[in-house]
Amino acid sequence: MIPQLVAARAAEAPDAPAVISDSGVLTYGELDRRANRLAHHLQALRVGPATLVALALERSLGLVVGALGVLKSGGAGDRGANRRATAARALARDRAR
Repeated sequence: MIPQLVAARAAEAPDAPAVISDSGVLTYGELDRRANRLAHHLQALRVGPATLVALALERSLGLVVGALGVLKSGGAGDRGANRRATAARALARDRAR
């Protein structure tokens, strides 16, 4: 449902801001194009229904694109991936000391 709403808004008003953050602004057109590109890449990797895709990104424009791209691919996002990745990096850093 969310991918269809974003696509509809991108068709209506592609230059309208969709995501605003400290690092910049993504319009609906840009968001939809980037998410579609990611979705096609994920589908080429055989991501589909019941496939979990980890999104280990900080809060950013890329995270929004990633989440939408995963949904468009038919996969499911793993919201805990970022916490686990952060914990794994901390553990590796501690072991390196």
